[in-house]
Order: sequence, then C-alpha cells, then structure tokens
Amino acid sequence: MKRSTITAALTGSAVVLTMLAACGGSGDSAAGASSSSKPSVSSELRDQLPEAIKSSGVITWAVQQHPPYSTVSGTEATGANEELQDAIAAKLGLKSENQVVSGGLAPVLSGLLSGRYQGFAGPVETTPEREQQYDLVSWITQHTVYLVDKSKVSGSDAKALCGTTIAFVSASVIEGYVSDLSTWCTDQGEDQITPLPLADTNATILAVKSGRAAAAGTTSASGNDAMKHDSTLKSIDQPEEAGGVTNNLGMVFPKDDNLATPVLGALKELVEDGTYTDILKKYGLDGDAVETPQLNPPLAAS
Repeated sequence: MKRSTITAALTGSAVVLTMLAACGGSGDSAAGASSSSKPSVSSELRDQLPEAIKSSGVITWAVQQHPPYSTVSGTEATGANEELQDAIAAKLGLKSENQVVSGGLAPVLSGLLSGRYQGFAGPVETTPEREQQYDLVSWITQHTVYLVDKSKVSGSDAKALCGTTIAFVSASVIEGYVSDLSTWCTDQGEDQITPLPLADTNATILAVKSGRAAAAGTTSASGNDAMKHDSTLKSIDQPEEAGGVTNNLGMVFPKDDNLATPVLGALKELVEDGTYTDILKKYGLDGDAVETPQLNPPLAAS
C-alpha cells in the first residue's frame, strides 16, 4: 500500500458520480490542507496520541463511496473526507493512509474494532447506542432527502414515497429515517415503505435508474451532488413531522483507542485557522458546518 505524505499538496479533483460499486482495496491521499500552507504540527495534541499510532506515524482511515464526502475510483478516493483526514493527520504529525471498504457501514465498524482501521470520517450518525462502543467527533450536520426520477414522480410531497421501495446504504444513518418515514406513512393512512439496503451510494442511485427502487435515501449534501451530475433526478425532503430533523454526524473511532480526543483537538484548530471552512466550501458543504466540533454530541443538532 502506498502512503501519502503530509507535505504533499491536496488533490481536490472535481467530484463526479462514478457508476461503479466500491471494491475493497487500498489507496493513498495527499496530506495537507486546502490552505496554501500545511497545518503546523501541534506537539501538545501529538503527545495525546495512542502510543501505537505515535510509533507507527500513520493513521489508517476506512473510506467508502459517498460523494461529495468521498468519491472512490478503484483503490483511490478523493473528496471532503480525504482532505479533512489529511489535514487532521498533518496537525498530529502523522501520515494519512486510506483503505477502501465496500459493503456498507457494518464492515467499517467491525474493522475499526478489529484494528484494521483507526478511523472513519463517515459521516456517521451520533446515536447513544453507537457511542457505547465508539467515540464520535461531530464535524457536519445533515438532513435526509430522497432522490427520485423526475419522469416518474411528480411534485415534492413526501406522501409520494409511501408504499414504494426506497434504497439506502446498508446500516447507514438513512436506515432509521426510512423507518420513521414509513411509520409516518401508515399514520397518514398510506401504505408502508419497503426498505432496500444496498452496498453503497452508487448502488442506490442505480436502483432508482433501473426501476428497482422508487427513491434513494441519502444526505442532503450527497443528494445535491448527485443532482448536479444527473439532471433526471430530483429530491424530496423528509418533513419534520415525518422524522426529518437535522442531526449531528461525525467521525468514528474505537472507544478504547483514545484517538478521538487528539483528533477533536486537531479539528478545533482547523476550524480556528480556516482550513475546515475552506474544505467544506470547496465541496459545497459549508451550509452544513458545525460551529464547534464535539466529542459524542447529542443526536439532534442545536
């Protein structure tokens, strides 16, 4: 596996919606930040690192296809996640290494516990149940939207989704929202939703394009990115009364590794020096920014 260097410039290639399923493999990303100079190493934060990571000088991140957060091509990944990961690693005096993982969130979470990866930028929902095994560092907020084919679904009323099949990434944050939407549908006297968990974002969109699903549930940022590259798609928001609230999403780390605390410190410094904002603006995510990153925050964003 090639390793990125913290002195390399960030790539930041244009995000495109690739129509391939993410396959297992390894990749590297150039470390640094979107600003003209790389983040300075914080010796105080570096001293807080787990000894194993400090000794290896490397933090390995699991990555998955989820534009604009991560766009995977073969064993390579680019996007907001990769740039933020590299900037955090640079702040901690580490090299940043990527491992592409397919199959939804479950293999990522199990891989974190087994030590195959040290972190996953997700973004992952900060649920109380998840926080029993993992530490989560909030860095973005989101609300849920559903991508549909314009030619098949008229209007923007969420009731149009009732009684249909909705695809989503297996074990992702969207699964709970689809369940809440289905409950709302039945409360409205409509038919329940048939859930269709799939491997990655590409697979969910392909399911809509092929007619296998009526909609693909995703985060608002990912939905906006998909619509930029495919004019046949439009989005339907999940209303608040149907569970469509804005939630905190974060990076996830094994709780026993004690890596989340120095990462949180690094992220706060990147917020202060503008690197965080620069990266989010580059990928159209600045409207979902958090004011202050938190360790294991409440699910609902304030």
